[in-house]
Amino acid sequence: MNVAVSTTTYTECPQGGAVSQGISTNTIPANAIPASVAFSDILYILQNSSSSASDKKRGSTRTYDNLFTEWIAGKTNLKPTTKYKYEYLYQLHVKPYIGDKSLCDITAKDISQLVQDKKAVLATAVIRDIASCIIRQSLHYAEGLGYIERNVARFVDIPTVSQNHGRALTNTEINALRQTAYASHRLGIAVDLLIYTGMRKGELLALTWDDIDMDNKEIHVNKSWIRVCTNGNARGELTTPKTKKSIRVIAVPSVLIERLRSYKERETEEGRGDRKIVLCQKHADKHLSPNNFERLFRQWKDAAGVGKEIHIHSLRHTYCTLMNEAGVDNWTLIQQTGHTDTRMLEMVYLHQRTKEAQHSAATKLEGKLKELQIA
Repeated sequence: MNVAVSTTTYTECPQGGAVSQGISTNTIPANAIPASVAFSDILYILQNSSSSASDKKRGSTRTYDNLFTEWIAGKTNLKPTTKYKYEYLYQLHVKPYIGDKSLCDITAKDISQLVQDKKAVLATAVIRDIASCIIRQSLHYAEGLGYIERNVARFVDIPTVSQNHGRALTNTEINALRQTAYASHRLGIAVDLLIYTGMRKGELLALTWDDIDMDNKEIHVNKSWIRVCTNGNARGELTTPKTKKSIRVIAVPSVLIERLRSYKERETEEGRGDRKIVLCQKHADKHLSPNNFERLFRQWKDAAGVGKEIHIHSLRHTYCTLMNEAGVDNWTLIQQTGHTDTRMLEMVYLHQRTKEAQHSAATKLEGKLKELQIA
């Protein structure tokens, strides 16, 4: 089925009034129109589908690359990590498609083609970042400034992301990952630090020996090491943690303190005893690159046979789940993890690793029914 709309063009007479100049009919396939698009928007598409170059707005020489540079520079509200991600995704996936195109020449079909092509190589969440957070928002910015008449990205179906919050590692996976990390690399202690503290990746990479109070068994989290991009150049940067609540003191078990002491002794024996950064580079007292650490973690994970869906942040999920299984209340747990409230903790980070709790509940119900003499 096609949708057809007839449009009439007019020209104004010197004496006033208008004279009809002609009627034209345009059609588009109905299945090409997202259900959420209003009829007024469909009308706009049809009426402008055959417009000539002379009908384009002033500023048509501005390319999408010009727009993106202007738009991302003005996004001062974005966290540096998010800004870096957007610039990285733009350079790699968006610029080759529409970077050199004039804003007025970009069509919904161009963006739809990009989305379709990327479905074969990118996760749905990444495609959504590209189409919605980058292209749609930047074109909305252009529309607001009058660079374009209409944001064509509004007419593109963007895939939805299923609510998959990840999972915690099983006991077998924890042991396999720890053994692999310790056996293959001097920084194997990183796995224990993540599992025993629930720290985020950036917090772990920023950790210094001054942040660790061995006597009181506490770790002070007050900074984060992140990847940022300035004018296309990526670099590391120390910044404050994710939120104000993220600045915290984590109480840690004695076993982690002992392992940290052993790690410090080995580092000293190998000539790195004066280093300030806990997970420093082998030949310099410098922070590890977040990308290099992620690569190292993937090597450990693959060698240990851990599930492909597991990533560094999964160890934070594991920490929260283990603490919950140990009977730690949620209010104490958010002090340890730096969450703002218990809602995010309960919805995203607490996972049921076994059916033990369910079977225990069934046993309790059975006992209650017997007590009440209910057959």
